[in-house]
Amino acid sequence: MHSFLILGSDLRFEYLKNLLIKDGNIAEISSEYKKGYDFVISKLPIKERYENLIDYEDEIFTYKNSVLTAEGAIKEAIENHIGSIMDSKILVIGYGNIGKVLSKILKCIGADVTVSARKEADFIKAEKERLNYINTNDIKSIEKYDIVF
Repeated sequence: MHSFLILGSDLRFEYLKNLLIKDGNIAEISSEYKKGYDFVISKLPIKERYENLIDYEDEIFTYKNSVLTAEGAIKEAIENHIGSIMDSKILVIGYGNIGKVLSKILKCIGADVTVSARKEADFIKAEKERLNYINTNDIKSIEKYDIVF
């Protein structure tokens, strides 16, 4: 069991607090730093150094969170889709941190993946990953896809 101080005020942090408590931890949301916690989680830029601070914007943390989110999404698809992920036509809406990880895993499984984005740079990245891509604004129908994330 650990104690967590969560510096933030949006709904994501309320979910995080509830998950931490559900796992048997102590968690509190606050707008200011307090001593006495094992870990501090924050999305706010903090200029001072605190021991055991988890920077919500940290690249490693963000990547690991994206992997966990993608795995959870794939688990839901496997449990709720009739058929296999392999050879399924899949649309991943958004090519941010999670979309990049999700589409890469799905492609490795053998899915026919199309990602949607709005930025030209994202189209170039998708093409380098050998993914199909479409401008999000050009999606008129999702009926041709077996699964949409």
